[in-house]
Amino acid sequence: MNTPMIKNFVLLIIGFVCCLSCKKSGGGNDNNNNEPTPSLKINDVTLNRQNSDFAFRFFVDLSAKSSKTVTVQYSTINGTAKAGEDYENTSGTLTFQPGETELYVDVTVKGDSLRQAQQNFYMQLSNAQNSKLSIPKATATIINDGTYLPTNNTGYSTPDNYSGYKLTWSDEFDGNALNTNNWNYESGGGGWGNNELEYYTSRPQNVFVSSGNLIIEARKENYGSNNYTSARLNTA
Repeated sequence: MNTPMIKNFVLLIIGFVCCLSCKKSGGGNDNNNNEPTPSLKINDVTLNRQNSDFAFRFFVDLSAKSSKTVTVQYSTINGTAKAGEDYENTSGTLTFQPGETELYVDVTVKGDSLRQAQQNFYMQLSNAQNSKLSIPKATATIINDGTYLPTNNTGYSTPDNYSGYKLTWSDEFDGNALNTNNWNYESGGGGWGNNELEYYTSRPQNVFVSSGNLIIEARKENYGSNNYTSARLNTA
């Protein structure tokens, strides 16, 4: 191999290395073009219903900071909870400024003290710009553990007196809470000698007073080491 050919070969290698170096050390615009597209997710919400209006807050998270402005639309969808009756219909657009990774949307839920089954509605994300949707839908669960339970007592009310008998003591449950001067809670879940499956509590989820009635509610739920709950009372 002659000397000029060796020189040309060396120059060719040097030129190739220089080109690679230029690509590696390219300016900020190249890096921005190669920035991975972040993803958006919205988180579920579960809250106890209040007696007055209150907010369910849905957090929306961006997986990584972006140098671009990210926008996404949101809107509520009915489930067993209905807009106008249980919550206020809500829609709009969230805008993530460059560098922001978390925003939220508040939805007003109507206050109510009625004891009833839990309800749900949904928040849907759509039309994301400069991002992709990883979890586009969230479930809002309203736990309705209020202490108002309308009860039809027709055919179940006993007389205030009986001929030949004298009333010694009674409790008509006229207040808003159980009178603990008259009643004792027996709490625990040890079986009570006959292998009972429930855990007895004093929680309003299991025992409360409503409209002149004592309400004891048994539930299938995990509590302590038991799979059921209820309430147990005595007057001793």
